[in-house]
Amino acid sequence: MKLALILLLWLPSFAFAQVNIEEMRGKAKEGFSGKADVGFDLQSGNTETISYRATTRVDYARGYHHYFLQLAIDRSETPQALVKDNAFAHLRWTAMWWGYLGTDLFVQSQYDFFKDLTLRQLEGGYLRLVVPVTSGQIAFGVGGMSEYELLKEGEGEGFTLRMTNYISLTEVLSKKRVKFDLTAYYQPKFEDFSDYRLTFVSQLEITIVGQLSVLPSLNYAYDSSPPNGVRVDDSSTRVSLRYSW
Repeated sequence: MKLALILLLWLPSFAFAQVNIEEMRGKAKEGFSGKADVGFDLQSGNTETISYRATTRVDYARGYHHYFLQLAIDRSETPQALVKDNAFAHLRWTAMWWGYLGTDLFVQSQYDFFKDLTLRQLEGGYLRLVVPVTSGQIAFGVGGMSEYELLKEGEGEGFTLRMTNYISLTEVLSKKRVKFDLTAYYQPKFEDFSDYRLTFVSQLEITIVGQLSVLPSLNYAYDSSPPNGVRVDDSSTRVSLRYSW
């Protein structure tokens, strides 16, 4: 079981088209395991803001099968108004049937109040290939997904089909005291490749002492055709402390 407490700096974060799961995978233990992240930020003075974030995840692994459920909510508000409100749920089954080659199947639900998004529902799958390297691994995913989008105002895109592809690099450095993750997603529409989404995520996990580590991360997302009034790109940075057992 792993419990992560976000204790340092929390800067704005955003709900992306598909939540990056590669950085969340880790090495699952046989049977049940899990983790929970809790973040809290209180700012006063010229600006009064309260922000909080909670994430929980439950894993079950047996043989070459790995199932997990991830839930998250992220909110921020001032005395006058809500300034951030998004959440997602992600359920996934990975089966590495042929050693380094396997399949991924997933379902995801998501909303983001400030992106005019009432619901984004995804169902899809990948063919997954993992290539070991000297101090880590490179993973490739090629697949497709259905997407249903409902906006608070306007019609949205309704039901669409997209390709969903990723490449992920994981490196363990400095006698396993530093772990680096870098993931990129490319998700074009099948019928219109000019309508696409890109996501880049990088993260370091640096062991300080014992089971205590610090995790700086950087996320960037680009949507070539966002809803009206929504920017084409988003970015977020954060630094957190993690205690594991």
